[in-house]
Amino acid sequence: MKGWLFAAFALLHAPLAAGFAQDGRREEALEAFKEERQRVLVQIGQRHLEYGVELRDKGLHLQAAMQLVLAVDASRGRNERARVVLGVMRRYQDAFWKRRPAAPTPARLESYAKKAGKLRLQGQEDLFGLVKWAEKKRLDEQAYDELEELLLALDEPLEFDERGALVLAGMKLDGALAERVRASAIEINGRPYVRDIVLRRVPEIRHVFESTSPGLRVRSTRSVEDSAALHAAATALLPVLSAELGLIPDRRLQIFVLGERKRYNAYLDIAGLSSHRAADGFADRVANAAVLCSEGSTPEFVLGLALHELTHLYQLSVSPAAFPSWYMEGCAETFGGEGTFRWDGHTLVVGEKMAPGRLDELRAAPMPLRDLLAADALALLAQDRAAARRFYAGAWAFLRFLEEGAGPAVAEQLERWRDACLGSILGADLYKPYLMDSGGSHALFLELFEPDLARLETEFAAWLQTL
Repeated sequence: MKGWLFAAFALLHAPLAAGFAQDGRREEALEAFKEERQRVLVQIGQRHLEYGVELRDKGLHLQAAMQLVLAVDASRGRNERARVVLGVMRRYQDAFWKRRPAAPTPARLESYAKKAGKLRLQGQEDLFGLVKWAEKKRLDEQAYDELEELLLALDEPLEFDERGALVLAGMKLDGALAERVRASAIEINGRPYVRDIVLRRVPEIRHVFESTSPGLRVRSTRSVEDSAALHAAATALLPVLSAELGLIPDRRLQIFVLGERKRYNAYLDIAGLSSHRAADGFADRVANAAVLCSEGSTPEFVLGLALHELTHLYQLSVSPAAFPSWYMEGCAETFGGEGTFRWDGHTLVVGEKMAPGRLDELRAAPMPLRDLLAADALALLAQDRAAARRFYAGAWAFLRFLEEGAGPAVAEQLERWRDACLGSILGADLYKPYLMDSGGSHALFLELFEPDLARLETEFAAWLQTL
């Protein structure tokens, strides 16, 4: 009798025991996945770290800084050594660098881009291996999460073979993961894409048009002709920005034009950036996109806005340093301000003089120099649009004066200030990228220029009358 009861008890509880065993195996698999993921991410970051140190030894400061930032970003903060080295670089600024900065010749830029591309490809291969590892262990959610990150990094149309397998740079993935990717994709220009950060923030968008090239993608909710026209002009700006900064972004940049104000506002709200509603565009480093609102604007205005925000995005992509508003907006207006560019459909000319009407407004009510240096563009846009217009014109004019009208010594000092900020990614928070503090770069500018500010203000006022 007792044997019968024992057998019945064992039979009834066998599924429960099997469930416990299965849960135990899954927990073991999850722990093993965490360890493997840690190993892979540290390895990816280590490559960028070693290349950054190599570039530092060669005197290529900005390129080295970019790779050190990537060492932390690509490892998602897992490479502790990279975090330490980056922290030392930011803390010691100029003292961190062994040699004076070397001029980034075209050959050096090409060599840098080639090596950086190789590191990026190696990292993608490592991440694909992690996806396969998780899939083999039947950790479907973990495999899918890593696959999504990989697809976003690849930034290409999704490709499926005749059997439905997802093809990734010569590698294949089939089964449930491939089907899940296909089901969640959005069709753009007749091809499937994974939804990137911009599209996830405005999930109601179903129709998007794009024009793309290796360095830049332009997407628009309006028409393919709209995206093509903007893409042609904006692409012509890329080599100008490369020469200006001496760096090439590690990822393709994107301009995304939202044709409705409500979509643009919704994007900003979801990103926690509602204060930016005062502006018609925003360079989003997190999404790697310049997001524009075109509602109610002329094609000429949207083109200038695209060039302006692309300038911001390019700088943030090569170094997330936080500059004062006057410098950021002065740079962007140089390439996308009213009157400062010309585009005939084939050739882009930038660096022209700002429109006469804008300069007349500035001369009629100039901002005191210290007010200009301390002003916040976004606050002005929200509070006083007329003052904001004068600020943007003043920022453009003062930057041009420092570069071209104040003499070689001032221009050299300005470049030294800019490179110091870029090289130490001054004021950036790598873990909270929307939190940027320009106080450090503002203080450094005053440290360098304070003795000459009164003289510079007088000379700037006289120079402004000659424009």
